[in-house]
Amino acid sequence: MSDMPIDRTTITKEELGELEAEELPVPVTILDASCSDEEIESVMDALSRAAVLGLDTETKPSFHKGEGNKVSILQLSDHERSVIIKLLTFDGEEDKASRLAPVARVLADDKTLLVGVSIHDDALGLRKDHGLECHQVLELQLAAKAAGLKVFSLSKLYALLYDKRISKSQRLSNWESEKLSEAQTNYAALDAYAGLLIYDGLKDFVKPSMIEKKVGPTVRTPKSRRKEPSARVRKRKVKAKSRGTKARNKTTDK
Repeated sequence: MSDMPIDRTTITKEELGELEAEELPVPVTILDASCSDEEIESVMDALSRAAVLGLDTETKPSFHKGEGNKVSILQLSDHERSVIIKLLTFDGEEDKASRLAPVARVLADDKTLLVGVSIHDDALGLRKDHGLECHQVLELQLAAKAAGLKVFSLSKLYALLYDKRISKSQRLSNWESEKLSEAQTNYAALDAYAGLLIYDGLKDFVKPSMIEKKVGPTVRTPKSRRKEPSARVRKRKVKAKSRGTKARNKTTDK
């Protein structure tokens, strides 16, 4: 649990707006295709030592029906640092998979728990757009529900636990920008860090059954074929049909 007890289960939008804005207390590292392989390896190696990582992603918003964009950035945070990985900058490189191998290892490490709000959707986007598999994923909304809370957004969960406001002003900004603004950087890094702290506050309510293994695409179960009726059912149907035929014959005779 967090240091303070959860004495409320909900918070209004007005109450949220009155809280002091949270500031990111850890340094931010940005990784993109201009970074050396050694730098990427070093940063991800540091993250791999954490048992739990906050995870979030950002995607450039689309305002036209039917249009969508790839996941732009991946954010990962431990208690010492927050890392922003600009995934789209690697798209034009032939050895993208090789260059992102250190990132893939961290996401697929069964000893590392990845936590976040709506993290299942983040994981599906990473797999679909960049071939990155996420293992050991915990949806924080499940822990919130188990704790008896009645709000499930990152900002409201954080407010209930820490009495601070997470600004969402940059949510619909252009995450494909060549250079992220300071506001975008702080917003993205704080979202992943806040997810980690929400986990800290709710970890006593986490059950092993809540942890999803190897998040992949939702598999549609094919419609089962209609089962053949058993011999007993077939026999009842034959008798019923026979009775119906006899009744019709009697009516005709009349």
